[in-house]
Amino acid sequence: MNGPTLQVQMLGQFTLRYGDRTISDSDDRSRRVWSLLAYMLYNHGRSFAQEELIHLYWSNGEKSADPGNALKSIFHRIRTALDKLQPGLGRLLIRRKAGRYFWNNAMPLSLDIADFEAHFHAAEAAGATTAAKAAAAAPGSAKTGAAAHT
Repeated sequence: MNGPTLQVQMLGQFTLRYGDRTISDSDDRSRRVWSLLAYMLYNHGRSFAQEELIHLYWSNGEKSADPGNALKSIFHRIRTALDKLQPGLGRLLIRRKAGRYFWNNAMPLSLDIADFEAHFHAAEAAGATTAAKAAAAAPGSAKTGAAAHT
């Protein structure tokens, strides 16, 4: 799909920006709507059975007379929120096929949390490499030959 990248900020205030339009969790304070949207975005490479999402959102003792219908209602509200970025975007991005919900990855997506994790893992790997080099160069290491003299 051509067009701008969907920019998603999950660290701090949860916002989505597409072109010159922005929506955020401060627009609609419904916790379930925004948490399910965040879950779908963070796991945008997966699909979810309706039962899995029902278990995820209603297993902590909260009751719903019809959790399947409640879930459909939440997805409708998510699609409506996404439509504020561009008409029809909600139906394009949140899909359901064979009883499974998924994020349509046809649109370029930029997640700040994914960028953060990539930088963290790169720094962690660089730190491990630096620590290994320091350990190898330390007095008494096999590399320096000091261990052979004991």
